[in-house]
Amino acid sequence: MRRQPLYARFAAGLLKAISSGQLRPGDRLPTEDEFIKIHRVSRVTVRQALSLLRDRGLIERYTRRGSFVARRLTGWTASSMADVLGIASDTVPNALEWKLVKAADAARRLSLPPDEPLYRLRVVRSHLRKPVFFLDAYVSRAVGERLDPDDLRGALLVELIDKHLGIPATTGVEEISADVADPALARRLRIPVGSAVLVLDVTFFGPDGQAIEYARARYRADQVKRRNYLTRSQGAASPRGEERG
Repeated sequence: MRRQPLYARFAAGLLKAISSGQLRPGDRLPTEDEFIKIHRVSRVTVRQALSLLRDRGLIERYTRRGSFVARRLTGWTASSMADVLGIASDTVPNALEWKLVKAADAARRLSLPPDEPLYRLRVVRSHLRKPVFFLDAYVSRAVGERLDPDDLRGALLVELIDKHLGIPATTGVEEISADVADPALARRLRIPVGSAVLVLDVTFFGPDGQAIEYARARYRADQVKRRNYLTRSQGAASPRGEERG
């Protein structure tokens, strides 16, 4: 079982405090020396963790003044599979549900019989107590039975499959569409009925090409935008396009 490096775990703790609202935009973070004393970690660990959060735009560091929670924390741009997973990592789960269901479309995407029971993760992920997206994620029964539901509050499903089963997601197929929020989705995302939402359907595949997870995420259109980079053949430069749900 692979374990996250210490700096990543330390950064995850700070991220949870930011995402939950315990640390608010503009709040000053402890100094490096204070972090070292409080958490008993090395200066290298503190600096790597803060750099990770700064690269994500979650904190701002100023010479002589210290580090602060970024004042503008709304909105993400996704340009790759890593970005999509990064958005999920920057949020915290609420109203999590994990159970066996039958879902013919999800089974088809996982190359399973349509009546095959699947484990479904259903969750709203929020940032600063504001919902960002609503997720339905599916895995086969054989995979789901080997996962601990308690771990789903601290890690992404695709990460747990890698960590506990040793099956990394090496590729993915993504489909992007737009929809409007019905009453149930509007309630979950706390938006008016009929509001636009960005829909991402993603199937993750392992090293052997077998589908390991299918997920449908419905994002608030005011929180996330999708950016695609378009290039001509032979690597020539081209315009950049942006898509909103």
